[in-house]
Amino acid sequence: MKSQTTSRLLPLVVTIAIGVPLIFLCSLPFLRNAPEWLVWALAGFATVIEISASLVMAAIKDKRSDEWHRGAHRFGTQWGWQIGAGIIPLLIVLPPVREGILAFANWSDNGAVITERSALLIFLFGFVCVVMMQAITTAILSVSWRVWMSRAV
Repeated sequence: MKSQTTSRLLPLVVTIAIGVPLIFLCSLPFLRNAPEWLVWALAGFATVIEISASLVMAAIKDKRSDEWHRGAHRFGTQWGWQIGAGIIPLLIVLPPVREGILAFANWSDNGAVITERSALLIFLFGFVCVVMMQAITTAILSVSWRVWMSRAV
């Protein structure tokens, strides 16, 4: 009974985890003229939903895991977070990435001077990029560990 409930719950949680940030990002042009308190309240609400969905997904995944998967997770987490955070400064050195950051800054605030609102938004998206890079490298290292440990010796 429990496995059926979690099997049905996982697609809903994944949809929420993907949909909430996309909806918030798509609403940014409409929120440009909204009061600042409303933008921050919606961002906070979206953050709480996203973190809650992530915790539920982690709990479901952990409940389904055996020692083999937990070992891969341990290895991926141990090295993925460090490598993922270290990749971001290397990416910022690349001219296309720098140009993308500047284009995003100009998109978020068309003025010649970066305002407090656009600076906070840029910092927020920078933080999101670091966390996403950490998650990607953690997943890659976890899969690599499984492949390496599964090879014929």
